[in-house]
Amino acid sequence: MSQNQTIPPEPAPVKLTAPVKPPAPVKLKRKNRLGRPKKTKCDIDAAVAQALAEKGFTDAEIAKLYDVDEHTVNTWKKQYPLFYQSLKTGKALADSGVEASLYQRARGYSHPDLDIRVCDGRLVQTPIIKHYPPDPTSMIFWLKNRKRDEWCDRIENNLNMVVSQGAANDEAYLSRMKTKAAISSPVNNNEWQAFEE
Repeated sequence: MSQNQTIPPEPAPVKLTAPVKPPAPVKLKRKNRLGRPKKTKCDIDAAVAQALAEKGFTDAEIAKLYDVDEHTVNTWKKQYPLFYQSLKTGKALADSGVEASLYQRARGYSHPDLDIRVCDGRLVQTPIIKHYPPDPTSMIFWLKNRKRDEWCDRIENNLNMVVSQGAANDEAYLSRMKTKAAISSPVNNNEWQAFEE
């Protein structure tokens, strides 16, 4: 070889391997894609729900105790008739107890009690009967709900009336009607002019 000639470099060794594919994503099998796991039917005890409702718990408070949303409790009512019926029964018992107490309070009541005193250094227990007079507030509440027509505070004026043709032409009659309506409920003059026409 001469000096002007250069030796070509040796080619780099070639690796014979297959192209590497990225691994496929791992799919997790989950029944519920979002949120926490569902409560099962055995987690929902109808007797406990009824006892809570009897004590006066609302649906929102029951949901909080079960650690779920109120919407979930409403869904359970639709899915589980026994759960719905137990809540309904519990609430009915609580309501009837309150009604009975209100009724007793409105009418007045008596109950046995024990009076305990210290006399001459001795403890003396005397059975007595305590009397509670009727409560006016309870009476008014009861009557306003049971006899609305007689005890309601708000009087509804119904100005839709049928006027006979002879009375409609009578000016005195119209002026009396205007006066009555003005006393019971103020109406502006434009409405009366429309009524007269």
